[in-house]
Amino acid sequence: MKAIYKREVKAYLTSMIGYVFIALNLLLVGIYFTYYNLRYGYPYMDYTLSGVSFIFLITTPILTMKVMAEERKQKTDQLLLTSPVRPVEIVLGKYLALVTIFLIPMAVIGLYPLILSSFGTVPLSAAYTALLGYFLLGCAYLALGLFLSSVTESPVLSAVLTFGACFLCYMAGSLESFFSGSSFATFIAFLVIALLVCLLVYSLTKSAAVSGGVLALAAAALCLCYFVKPSLLSGGIQKLMGIFDFGEAFNSFLNGILDLRSVLYYLSAIGLFCFFTVQSIEKRRWGYHHGSYSIGWMAAVVGIVLVVNLTAAELPSRFTSHDMTANQYYTLSDQTKELLDGLSGDVTIYQLTEDGSSDGMVENLLDQYAGHSGHVKVVKKDLVQFPTFASNYTDDTLQAGSLIVESADRYKVISSADLYEYSYDSYYQMYQSGFDGEGQITSAVAYVTSEDIPVIYVLEGHREEGLSTELTGQIEKENLELESLNLVSLEAVPEDAAALLICSPQTDFSEEETEMILNYLKAGGRAFITSTYAGESLPNFNSILEYYGISAMDGVVAEGDSSYYHPQSRLYLLPELEADELTSSLLADNRLVFMPVCQAIEHLEEVRDTVKITSLLTSSASSYFKADARNMTTVEKEADDKEGPFDLAVKITEQAEDAEQETQILYFASGYLLDEQMNQTVSGGNYELVMNGISSLAGHENTVAIAVKSMEVEYLTITAAGVNTFSIAVTAILPGLLLVTGGIIWYRRRKR
Repeated sequence: MKAIYKREVKAYLTSMIGYVFIALNLLLVGIYFTYYNLRYGYPYMDYTLSGVSFIFLITTPILTMKVMAEERKQKTDQLLLTSPVRPVEIVLGKYLALVTIFLIPMAVIGLYPLILSSFGTVPLSAAYTALLGYFLLGCAYLALGLFLSSVTESPVLSAVLTFGACFLCYMAGSLESFFSGSSFATFIAFLVIALLVCLLVYSLTKSAAVSGGVLALAAAALCLCYFVKPSLLSGGIQKLMGIFDFGEAFNSFLNGILDLRSVLYYLSAIGLFCFFTVQSIEKRRWGYHHGSYSIGWMAAVVGIVLVVNLTAAELPSRFTSHDMTANQYYTLSDQTKELLDGLSGDVTIYQLTEDGSSDGMVENLLDQYAGHSGHVKVVKKDLVQFPTFASNYTDDTLQAGSLIVESADRYKVISSADLYEYSYDSYYQMYQSGFDGEGQITSAVAYVTSEDIPVIYVLEGHREEGLSTELTGQIEKENLELESLNLVSLEAVPEDAAALLICSPQTDFSEEETEMILNYLKAGGRAFITSTYAGESLPNFNSILEYYGISAMDGVVAEGDSSYYHPQSRLYLLPELEADELTSSLLADNRLVFMPVCQAIEHLEEVRDTVKITSLLTSSASSYFKADARNMTTVEKEADDKEGPFDLAVKITEQAEDAEQETQILYFASGYLLDEQMNQTVSGGNYELVMNGISSLAGHENTVAIAVKSMEVEYLTITAAGVNTFSIAVTAILPGLLLVTGGIIWYRRRKR
């Protein structure tokens, strides 16, 4: 084997074939590397390697077309067949020589992440995981080319066959959508495949009885399945195409996952094609009488490989998949693991797909859920095969990529758009800036397995400010149910109200509504209240606040200290956060809260001893109060302006004697706290405080607070000189030197 290996390596390095193969690999990878990584400063290798993976359709036939076929054409294979070297050693020697030639461009490409790291932060673990997948993909294609070169003595025919087979493996995932998933279509397709297998068996054995028997057995098995249980054949074509889809396993590596199942898949493909090559040599060595034995042996090996891979696919993903991404997109948090470990009932997660395609990030994450807990089952539902499935759960039209999480008690629908966070770039183009897969899925699992879902009632009927889509999504993500509430047609606040949201009413409550709200609060109710200065009197609304010892002063607070207001205006406050359980998370991360056009909160002298008022947000000592703000002529401090500091948000508690629980009120003197744009100004600080408050009021025990994992790319800053230098090196100098070297060696050999 060693002698064959050395001979093959020498043959490639003393002819143009090896140099053309290496140069083409470096040239095409260099072009993509220049475009994505050098010119745009993209720090990852996935775009480059994914885009250039088609190269194996070109380079594999070039390198492998003569490796076995030329031996047969020149009749030199007879020397090998009559030598004491075993066929398996012949195959291994030739295959390892192919891999060695492939390792030369891989060694150069392996330096690219290190080059990028000199210009900024590069996630090297993810980069080299992608490179490992690219290497295994190439090795699988080379093994396929080796086998096809062994079945013919024409290098040209070998190249054509190799290109066709590589094209099939490259396009298998896309071709799935061209075939129907019906049982009948699968039945017909498998009959055609059985006929092709029959012809292959006949070519190996020259026995009509053996080949006919194989066809008869296959046809009988297919007929039995189709007429007895046709569901077994449903989607069979897609599953078969999936076996030949080299790209699906490659995607795991591109996504930053070191998946041992994908490694096993490629090693199995390499092993099978090398084994088939050995059998092809054995057939020529011993003649057709060896064919029947070879067919049985090949069938047994294929069966063993399938069983091994299917068994590996059933292993928990926590043993087979390793997250190599910088932000740990596919690693479950301790909070999720704790929830999954505590499951007592089964949860099914339906992943909606279309034509067999699915979101790789979500699919890999779902594998972690199913792998961690035996109570979680992931089921794919193709919207083409099951067009009405989603309508059983929602009236909305769900897109592929959406999820439905279901338990025995309830279900929750997660739109594909909710799994990601979106932002806009400088060209106002929307892009995915965060991955919220774990947050949404864990929240849904908690929701469907919770015994009690708190209901938050949002008061309406007084021109209240509506909740933004983002805030509504965050509340629902916390597994809190939102319901609208209009008290006009009711006699009391519903008994199941975990809390009441009163969002800056613009018109006053009626006396009956005021009484209902007070009765609810006196009985241990909870309320989250905001108000917006409008210069209009709301006596009934204010009476609720006054009952608990506070009132909103008629005017707005202006800041004199530049550290506590936004540059746009002194009225755009960035208040001081007081120490409290509701503000602790923001204080720990030095987060800000944005409160534009904020009223001041006045503490009344006459208040019950049982009422406790705690400051949450305050203005600075340099602040001042602008009374009658609608008619003010300047935001600068004037002589008659009242000086601060002022309370801008408070927490009120009272334990009533006849109430089962403590009354709690959170009051914020600016309704802009809930505005989505204001929240974005402080990078989510407003909504973090709001969610802390609402969750606390609802007494929510199953709070799920898994942060969105950033997908923002920290692009590299590469100088024009650096781009030009490296791009010329990888796209011109290296490939050019290789071609020139190969040409010189070839020319000298021709002259001898």
